[in-house]
Amino acid sequence: MPMNFLHYNNSQRRFWTDNAFNWCVRFSGILVLLIFIALILTLIYRASPLLYSPQVRLSEHFSLPDSQTILEVGSSGFTPIISYAQDPIQPNLCYLSAWDVHDLSVPISSYPLKCDAGIKVVEYNATLVAFYIDEQMLKALSLSAGKFVPEIAFSRQLPQHPTLDLMPKSTLVKRLNLLNDSLLIDTSAGIWRSSMSQVTPFEPLTEVRYLPDSGYSVLDLGQANQLVFSQGPDLLISSMTKTPFVYPIDGELIALQPSYQPNVFFAQILEPASTGEPKLLSLVRFSVNHTAYSGFTLEAVVVKSIPYVAERQTRLLVGENDIHNILNVITETTNDIVFTMLNSVTLETLTVLTLTPSEYFPELIKFNRDGFIVGEGARISRYAFSQLASAITYAELFLPQTYIGYSEPAEHWQTNPSLDYQDRKYNVMPLLVGSAKVSLLALLVAIPLALGCAIYVGYFAPIMVQKIIKPFIEIVEAIPSVAIGLIAAVWLAPLAESFLLSFIMFVCLLPLVLIVAHGSLILSTKLGMEHIFVSAELALQTLLILGLVWICFIGLATPMGALFVDFQAHVMPFNKSTLVVGIAMGIAISPTIFSLAEDALSGVSRSMVKAAAALGATRLQTLTYIVLPAAAPGLIAAIMIGLGRAFGETMIVLMVTGNTPIANWDIFAGVRALSANLVIELPEANQTNSHLTVLFITALLLFVFTFCLNSIAELIKHQQSKVLRGSE
Repeated sequence: MPMNFLHYNNSQRRFWTDNAFNWCVRFSGILVLLIFIALILTLIYRASPLLYSPQVRLSEHFSLPDSQTILEVGSSGFTPIISYAQDPIQPNLCYLSAWDVHDLSVPISSYPLKCDAGIKVVEYNATLVAFYIDEQMLKALSLSAGKFVPEIAFSRQLPQHPTLDLMPKSTLVKRLNLLNDSLLIDTSAGIWRSSMSQVTPFEPLTEVRYLPDSGYSVLDLGQANQLVFSQGPDLLISSMTKTPFVYPIDGELIALQPSYQPNVFFAQILEPASTGEPKLLSLVRFSVNHTAYSGFTLEAVVVKSIPYVAERQTRLLVGENDIHNILNVITETTNDIVFTMLNSVTLETLTVLTLTPSEYFPELIKFNRDGFIVGEGARISRYAFSQLASAITYAELFLPQTYIGYSEPAEHWQTNPSLDYQDRKYNVMPLLVGSAKVSLLALLVAIPLALGCAIYVGYFAPIMVQKIIKPFIEIVEAIPSVAIGLIAAVWLAPLAESFLLSFIMFVCLLPLVLIVAHGSLILSTKLGMEHIFVSAELALQTLLILGLVWICFIGLATPMGALFVDFQAHVMPFNKSTLVVGIAMGIAISPTIFSLAEDALSGVSRSMVKAAAALGATRLQTLTYIVLPAAAPGLIAAIMIGLGRAFGETMIVLMVTGNTPIANWDIFAGVRALSANLVIELPEANQTNSHLTVLFITALLLFVFTFCLNSIAELIKHQQSKVLRGSE
């Protein structure tokens, strides 16, 4: 066979092989890029609740027979319904009826009452209770198992001259209120209290400090045992122990409305009109903060305002369901009825719905987790919520919120795996602070260890020492973080609890030990014994480090060390704190920073180093003025990559710290990082609420931060390599 034919055949084969390889590489690269883009878009979509809004729709209409007037609906659902109607045959006799919304043919229970008894229906211990007056006695009916049951244990003689207004149509005055187990009644003789569970008469609430001679008009109860009422243009807040707090109102207090949130109530205030402008009826949210030292403080935020016309029926009504971040506001005027869903923290408008016009204005509006109902005479309109997971907003995640058990808004992360949405609060600041705190502490530990070791190995250490230390550190880099976290949790944390100052001493004295070891090499060179100490430098370093370990840790077991440990226990007591996590994380990221920093130092042109030596510069001067400035971009990139790894580390933080989601910078307190929080809560997150959406938002924050750090570091490394190639 001719040689030219063989050459042609081999060339053709090489051509097709190279092309196939190039196309495979291109296809693989494009596929990886598409997968990466798809993952990013999925993450952004799941973490973007603003792409859609909560929905409210009219579900159904139904009417009660016999011209019933709706009084109350159970909050656990749209059943049962309690209504009130007059007997057509006996004008003085009325009936209290309970209905099942799915069967309106006959009531499931009825109870006869005098028409002048007055009725107030409230919810007590998840049970609807109807209060009524019979022969100067305040009695109660409980709807239990679908039947009205007289509360025999509750039958109270009313105080003399009561001015009770129990009829539910009144929206201006609330005279009867329940708080925990106490029933409070506002009368002309003062405020009276009785118990729901014990057979006790009404007693005057004399310990509450109020001003009866001045006259108060509105009484309401807060969840922190506060009484709220108005005295002329002032709003008074009192409790069982503190002097009442007086808050001046710029306008007229129309009504108070309860709130699910602790230490929060709403008020309708009619603001005075300016010249040529109509009056405004504003719905104001008051947040009550009280401490043992300062007493009461009050924060007022206007939720919504509408023009007020005296000749029309103008009303603002707030309703809160047990979704943590939803506030529902219904605006009523003669012309329209508008439902507005707001974010309770930021007051951003989520959705707006104009309700079906009717000749009646709602006498009853009841909210729950699924939606709300509007009662107009005997007619009920049911509205259903959907896509409530989108009620979360980005601004809410970074603002303080009101938490149960705290006197003022705070920055915490609070979730509940149960269906109790009311206790859920989402604030990412504790997670961001936790990740940042752990990462910065890790850098404080890793930078001196990693950079010091890289400078020594790359510039000062003999070749034999380099061949031993560098592969060993690279092997340490391959240790899984789970193993490091296990060692830190089982060994380091208990040890650090007793020997915190020992760790600090060890970290501070370690560079001095290395300097002493290398100083011995310099001294041996001057004495002409470098052939002995060059080979023994690594052994000398090992002995010095072991001696340092004995001094810092084992030596503390002596009587003198016991005094040292006792001093530490009283000065800096701690357990699984951020400091331990920072130490473990710093050890974990040190190999990464070392490898990148050593590569940056090795990339400096040797001709520059030799030129400096030829000009008479010492090794320290060459390092300070030539090597470090030239390698500075690479060293910065190494630190940034180490910071990115520390910020995204999961297992060490999860295994070592107490996972306390509190935003503070105390290094002796617990901490919860973004990555650890994802691992903890993602398996139990509900797919239908905002919890999963917020977790995706935190994952997006984690991705953006680490991606930006690594991208900037790679750009810095690339720029350094271009500069170094140009210098050569």
